[in-house]
Amino acid sequence: MRDESERQNIGHLSPWTHQHICALSPEIILANSKDILLIAKQIPLVEYNLDNILAERSKDRPFLGKWEHSLVSFIHGRVIAILVAYEREPESTPGYTRPSTYINIIATHPDFRGIGEGARLLRTFLSKEKREDFFVIQGHKEIISVQTNSADFNRAVSGWYSHFGFVEVGTKSYPNRTDLVLNLFL
Repeated sequence: MRDESERQNIGHLSPWTHQHICALSPEIILANSKDILLIAKQIPLVEYNLDNILAERSKDRPFLGKWEHSLVSFIHGRVIAILVAYEREPESTPGYTRPSTYINIIATHPDFRGIGEGARLLRTFLSKEKREDFFVIQGHKEIISVQTNSADFNRAVSGWYSHFGFVEVGTKSYPNRTDLVLNLFL
């Protein structure tokens, strides 16, 4: 786990003054809970609360390296986007048969959508993932996975991931939706 000085130093300033990306931590989530929850609610048909955003495991899987992989974007001290990621052990679900770094949440505050902040956050994440060596699971560094709703209303989102090189490798069904499983091979 990184110490606090390392957390602050992984970020960088954007061309916009006072905009910064740094590691997401439980302390940042708690201090900015209202904006974090509003951002997480931008993901359709998924319900997030502070407990599951802060969780370090679900009933069936640990969220390995969650705070080492997750990022947050600020402008003038306000959270405007988050990316929550962790290492995922292999499982039988198509797209997850090998270890990967899984993007659980990537979302932007509604007041800041359409300015490219999600793309900037994802590019920062991908650049960091290519060069880091702190992985808990050995041998998974080359796969980034994400799920997104497969419904027609969400086609722009799956196309957005395709723009970054993600390819569809399977689906995962839930009672209220079916998600596409997308992988990026680094």
